[in-house]
Order: sequence, then C-alpha cells, then structure tokens
Amino acid sequence: MVKSKGECAFSIVLSDMDAIKEITLKAGGKEQAIIEGTIGEIEEINFIEGVVLQIKGKLGVMDIGITRGALDRQAFSKKR
Repeated sequence: MVKSKGECAFSIVLSDMDAIKEITLKAGGKEQAIIEGTIGEIEEINFIEGVVLQIKGKLGVMDIGITRGALDRQAFSKKR
C-alpha cells in the first residue's frame, strides 16, 4: 500500500461482485469518487505490522493504511 507521508491509503478486495452497491467517478467542478458496497458480516479486525487496519468480512477485505496511534488520536480527539 503506497502512500505519501500523512496520507491514509486504502484497498478493498471483494469476493462477490454483487456486494458492490455503487461506484461513481465524477469530474468537472469538483472531482469525487464514491465507492459503496459491503464486505459482509465482520469476521475479524486486526492491525497488520502496526500500520494497516484490516477488516475481514464474509464478502471481502478492507485494508486502511493507518497506525494504531493515529487511529487512537483521531477517535479520542477532544476537538469533536
């Protein structure tokens, strides 16, 4: 998973194409991408090598490049 410093990368692998609800790519005034679907019922959540949050579902796997520390800082920030 390649990312620049400060960026949070992600990848999604789906084992069933019916799990995809919508993929929309828009260009023009504002570039935007919407990816919606399901990875199914959650089976397992882990940190891989401390830098990838991996969520495994019955229909696929979502990897998010974020450290546990960064996730904790965002989740428990008093700015919210």
